[in-house]
Amino acid sequence: MRRGGTIFLGNSITEYGDWQRLLHDARVINRGIAGDNTFGILDRLLRQLAGVAGFTYIDLAGRLTDPSGELMVKYAQPDGLHLNGEGYAVFVGMIKK
Repeated sequence: MRRGGTIFLGNSITEYGDWQRLLHDARVINRGIAGDNTFGILDRLLRQLAGVAGFTYIDLAGRLTDPSGELMVKYAQPDGLHLNGEGYAVFVGMIKK
């Protein structure tokens, strides 16, 4: 990993994103793992580590889920689990701001 690069950690939503293409950045490293999850202790650890280590933590769930914690239909593939193009556009917008 070179200084200034980006590493994505997460589940299938992360894994299936073509982040180098979406962000136009060859330095992006995708370490998403389908079937894994990023809530619970990992979520808390990343939030704390972000403040200490100086990286940015993005809470994707806060923007793309409904009050019951389900992925909003307008951002979902037909399987209801994975992001569609509009969902990835929101994700990219969160990264760029």
